[in-house]
Amino acid sequence: MKSDQNFVKDIVKSYHAIGIYNVFGVDWSSHSKRDYLHSARGTKNVGEFVGEFIMNLIKNDTNLLGNIHLIGHSLGAQVSGFTGKHIKSLTNGHRIGRITGKLLLCK
Repeated sequence: MKSDQNFVKDIVKSYHAIGIYNVFGVDWSSHSKRDYLHSARGTKNVGEFVGEFIMNLIKNDTNLLGNIHLIGHSLGAQVSGFTGKHIKSLTNGHRIGRITGKLLLCK
């Protein structure tokens, strides 16, 4: 959990170093810290939940979607992808501005 918190803190610091941004971290550790198959199965539901949160946050103003950048690490990248897919289905094809996924490679 500590490394996940540091990952989010580092992203927040990076964004704030270049401007004023609202940055949200999603703690889905109750799902992501279980066995891999459970975690992987949960990514779609978590992504849909995040998509609903975003739509409520922007009050369904799809013009604001272009300002959003989702960043996910490992299965969090899958969550980000499912978030984008869910928003696209809710808005008849409008998309998140940017999604960045980072895969952790094991040696």
